[in-house]
Amino acid sequence: MNRFYILFISLLVSCASEQEQEVFNVIGDYFESKVTHTKGFSSELGKSNVSYINLNIKGGPYINTIRPKVMAAYAATLLYTNLGDEAANKYTNIIISLFENETQKNPIYTQSYTIETIRNIAVLSAQFQEAEQILMHDSSSKLYDLLEEKYKSQEEKERFVSVIEKMKIDRSGVTSVKLLGVELLINSDTKERFLSFSGHVEWGNNLHTEISVRTAEDPNNKSIIHLNIK
Repeated sequence: MNRFYILFISLLVSCASEQEQEVFNVIGDYFESKVTHTKGFSSELGKSNVSYINLNIKGGPYINTIRPKVMAAYAATLLYTNLGDEAANKYTNIIISLFENETQKNPIYTQSYTIETIRNIAVLSAQFQEAEQILMHDSSSKLYDLLEEKYKSQEEKERFVSVIEKMKIDRSGVTSVKLLGVELLINSDTKERFLSFSGHVEWGNNLHTEISVRTAEDPNNKSIIHLNIK
């Protein structure tokens, strides 16, 4: 039997709304990269329609220092959160393409994400942001208290607080924290699924180190499972 299908693809390179262009500028500034975009729509008989926005991130200091799949997932999240629910939900997919520099024709990495996936990541990224604010402006004790109850112990808390407070003193405090990536982790034994958010800490003495915050994959579970600051 012959298979008939209808497929439409439209690339509208210059049709960004004013709001969208502002968001692209924000993302370009965030990653210190050039950002361009395309939009497309595809429809195939018997399948769901796909409406996507493809963000091209070109060059910048993070392209060769952050793993592509980790950076791309957070770039999609950043696009979603800056657009807002209403504007982002016009699309079924967000596609991120990473380029080493502005003149490179072929991306080093491309990934498509469903809006639902990115929406869930956006919800859970708030846990990183809360940890970021406490690290910069509050006590190490409150930072430890963000952990899910079953992962806490008084002995570990005392050790954690001591180490972080010493870091703050030795490194002249925290200047800034920047979230740069997110990835899915799966426990090989229990098959539990987690999201690991990673970023950079800039200290007062100009030292740059890494920070990671791990959460459950389920957006209804808003506890932090693991927190590491180097």
